[in-house]
Amino acid sequence: MIRPCGPTAGTNLLQAYKPVAEFGDLVSGYQDNFSGATRNTNWVALGPGGDHYLQRGGLLKVFADQGDPNHLVYMAPGYSNDVQEVLARIRIVAFGQGDTFRGGIGVGIGTNSEGMNLLFRNYTNDAPTRHVRLLDDKRAWGPGTLTNAWINNTWYWLRLRQQPKMDGTNTVFGKVWLADWATPEPAQWQLLWADSALPTPTPHRTGYAGLTASSSDGLAEYEVSYVLIKAAGLPTIPRVQMATTPPGMQPPFFIGTTATATNVSVSWFGPANLEASAVVTGPWTNVVSTTNVYVIPASSQKPSEFFRLQY
Repeated sequence: MIRPCGPTAGTNLLQAYKPVAEFGDLVSGYQDNFSGATRNTNWVALGPGGDHYLQRGGLLKVFADQGDPNHLVYMAPGYSNDVQEVLARIRIVAFGQGDTFRGGIGVGIGTNSEGMNLLFRNYTNDAPTRHVRLLDDKRAWGPGTLTNAWINNTWYWLRLRQQPKMDGTNTVFGKVWLADWATPEPAQWQLLWADSALPTPTPHRTGYAGLTASSSDGLAEYEVSYVLIKAAGLPTIPRVQMATTPPGMQPPFFIGTTATATNVSVSWFGPANLEASAVVTGPWTNVVSTTNVYVIPASSQKPSEFFRLQY
């Protein structure tokens, strides 16, 4: 509701109750709901994990995890490389426990794949174990944690902004809230990183904005249904809009297999039980694996083996 006159003329009186602050607004930026048959070519994978970002069924599925750090950045020319903001709707579908298990959004990401991040974590050294935290890649974790104890298969909004001393003190700002289209966006930033407390060396991170994948074999598979990147120099979006209901859960699928002289690895995306059989007709045996990668020794005694996903 925008009042046409009076002391609140031109003010949207429902702004504080919107599930996303920019919904319906005009902004300078780029939005993507990943509904196309192929990914926008400006999305570029950076980092040793490679291009493990698959667009399918109106979702972007993120499963890079080799090496550190890994990002998918929006590498369009001409937008600000230091003052950036990213909003994303994310659902975790599979997540392990440990320091390298992470996933979320990033800003100021250089071509070396290092930047500032707002990340889901599942790490016993922090309380609660499941939380959200800021990270300056390969330098330091940010002050404090957001103790929202997130859960799998639930959509969340993540918002991350980098703007040197935007409020006179802080440079990095983050917030997370439930993406149920009923919970309003929090009015205040929940995580702050003071300019004076940011790790050296300076200047601060500059580069591109985008998504952050996991690191160093840390299982963190997630899906993204919407991204909004805001920065000076990006085209005008006449109306920010996103679906109120993202796509539902989708079947898991095999990512692929790799073989060396000693081992064979089978990997898959999504929550599922892996089953194996010596012949395609069965019988099938459940394979015990604590991650979404199963490694078996290569053996001349077992020339072939079949796998399927049960969900």
